[in-house]
Amino acid sequence: INTFSPKLNFDYSEASLKTDDLDGALDEAKFILNMKLEPEDRLHALNLASEIYIRQKQYKLAKPYLNECIGSNFTSAYKDACKAKLEMIK
Repeated sequence: INTFSPKLNFDYSEASLKTDDLDGALDEAKFILNMKLEPEDRLHALNLASEIYIRQKQYKLAKPYLNECIGSNFTSAYKDACKAKLEMIK
């Protein structure tokens, strides 16, 4: 049984993003990405990190996260969100 879940980490990062604490949100998103994650959680974290960079208008830094997300073999709504974000910043 896998009892680990990054849910609280995602909640913290997303709450930081909502309160415009972009540095705190990004730190937490990067922390999540360094964890051993299920494919769905990895896509969620990649999408989140790219969203933060886009909010900071650092589009070049967002692209590697978006490209990894889009390149995943796993099907997810987060992958679709990554595709939409990449189209938006082209």
